[in-house]
Amino acid sequence: PIDSGTGANCHPGICVDNQDHVHIAYSANDQVLYSLNAEAPEVIAQTGSGYGNTAIQTDSLNQPWIVYYDNLSGEIKTIRDNGRTWETTVINDALDPGDSLELALDANDHAHIVYKDNATSTLNYAIVRDDYVFCDVIDTDVPESMNCGIKVRDDERVLVSYYDGMLNVADCTVTCLNHGDANLDGEITSEDAQIAFLVALGVVSPGFSQHCAADCNGDYEVTSGDAQQIFLVVFGLDSCIDELS
Repeated sequence: PIDSGTGANCHPGICVDNQDHVHIAYSANDQVLYSLNAEAPEVIAQTGSGYGNTAIQTDSLNQPWIVYYDNLSGEIKTIRDNGRTWETTVINDALDPGDSLELALDANDHAHIVYKDNATSTLNYAIVRDDYVFCDVIDTDVPESMNCGIKVRDDERVLVSYYDGMLNVADCTVTCLNHGDANLDGEITSEDAQIAFLVALGVVSPGFSQHCAADCNGDYEVTSGDAQQIFLVVFGLDSCIDELS
């Protein structure tokens, strides 16, 4: 056995990378633990709860991504091995996520997460693009006891399956357009460059479409460079990754 002291509610997750290494993550004894190839597990996070659901996948570099519920902070979190240390990202508050918590990674190593919040009776979807997190509600008034799953197709469509008295499949795909129209008013002006700059400074918290629009160069983050590039677009001296249609 990998760990003989977990109890009955450890809810392990398992995946195999493209080199056939086995990655296991689980919650037990107020901790999230990780094991590679059934070796002795290491503690990677504290949860404040003796058990909880965990899900795990590996990225294109065979590094593990794990999603779990932190009972100490009341938050859904991802934790990933970036090759140097374990890096944590807060997804969203979830007062009672139950056992419905699943993870998938796309070809760009962006994390897609589906989770149930029993406190609000909602099924929720989240995407993590580097440092940016976008969350949305898939369905409301879902039963407390339910299962769900998530997969990303080769064409980047994100599909979620869940059962709420009948079997459902939801298309959660969101299209990211890097066209520079940061205020989404249908034209590119100096105001868009200003908004991108405020996003870069953390003064403005954008929605998903706004974040994509402000990310003029399409590198998955909004910086002062994007603001400058949008300003040049206004004068016809540069262009963003996508055209504004």
